[in-house]
Amino acid sequence: MARELDRMTYDEVEGFLTSGSGILLVPVGSTEEHGTHGPLGTDTFTARIVCRKVAELIDAVVAPALPYGMACDQANFKGTVTLRPMTLSLVVKELCENFARDGYRLVLFISGHRGNDHPCITGVQEAAYNCSTHFLYMSYQDANRGRLREVLGDAADHVNPDDLKYGADGHGGSTELSIAMAHAKGSVKLDKRKKPDRHLADAIRSFPFKAVLNMEEFAPTDGFFGDPGICSEELGERIADSTASRIASEVLRYLEIFPARTQRIA
Repeated sequence: MARELDRMTYDEVEGFLTSGSGILLVPVGSTEEHGTHGPLGTDTFTARIVCRKVAELIDAVVAPALPYGMACDQANFKGTVTLRPMTLSLVVKELCENFARDGYRLVLFISGHRGNDHPCITGVQEAAYNCSTHFLYMSYQDANRGRLREVLGDAADHVNPDDLKYGADGHGGSTELSIAMAHAKGSVKLDKRKKPDRHLADAIRSFPFKAVLNMEEFAPTDGFFGDPGICSEELGERIADSTASRIASEVLRYLEIFPARTQRIA
């Protein structure tokens, strides 16, 4: 079972920093709509679950999940709670400063929401240059870029071929909701699933630039464009396990190549 920071005492943290791996995993989620079938906490659930599984593989500690992210494009849907990009960047920066002060060897932020990417990367960059801690950020879906077909197995035949290269099948789709189903029982409303109209979402992906639009402008089917048709607990366990295994091996490979940082002031 993964160790969790908020369940530890300060002397246990001291022991982990001196005798353990010194690796901290920080789940970054979001409270946002996922259609009428998906729970608002989907992205937080998935990030937390993946972090716990990675921690078990590399003797890491899991920090409390950050349940709010950058979801400005979904603010018109009731229940969505969003931070502005600059606010999220500042939160991440200040978290990094705290973690660096404690002396963690490596801190990896794992997000369940791609909308967090740019703000979180900015926050990590703001903090990383004047400390000796390794600060890393990723969206868990990126662990499956180019290998989603392998992860899904036969289920991949039911996924839009264009989605396979992205590492996930889209907002409110079967990949993220399967993970949520497996670890937040009863949270996905299977009886409310329907096929999305995704022609506008596919069009956005075809452009070489980033378009800033509200979710309802490109996902007119109740604010989602991933197909939830094949989500299941079994599939969720498989995706989470495979994703965690890939992330764990990559963290260890990174530390083999970059075992220590030299502190410098930017």
